[in-house]
Amino acid sequence: MLNVALIVDAEDLARSFVSHVLKSMQFEVIETNSEEEAWAVFQDREAEISYVFADIRLAQGNGISLYQRIRNCSESTVVVLSSSAPCEDASGIGEDAYGMSLLKPFTVDDLIRSTWLIEDPFRVAQAQ
Repeated sequence: MLNVALIVDAEDLARSFVSHVLKSMQFEVIETNSEEEAWAVFQDREAEISYVFADIRLAQGNGISLYQRIRNCSESTVVVLSSSAPCEDASGIGEDAYGMSLLKPFTVDDLIRSTWLIEDPFRVAQAQ
């Protein structure tokens, strides 16, 4: 079964980078740049989407709000929040077995490790 990833970032370059890495890992990738568009896609394809990567700052809306909306529907969809600065509002994601935050700039290895949450959320904690 092909993993489906939803990438949400206002920056074209960042979104393209994440998309490229995930496609190289055989993910089907859906790209958006706003919370509302991402939420509409998630609602439409919730059963298929196993991984969401969202920047905290978006063109419209924000990644934290998107994370909360997704969590209200699905406890096991992996949600990775990214930011160029630490964000106190995202601190609760660290207590979520299927969530994590990545501080920019992150490495390809960091991004790959975040996908491990799909299969084994405890594997990521052991690798850090």
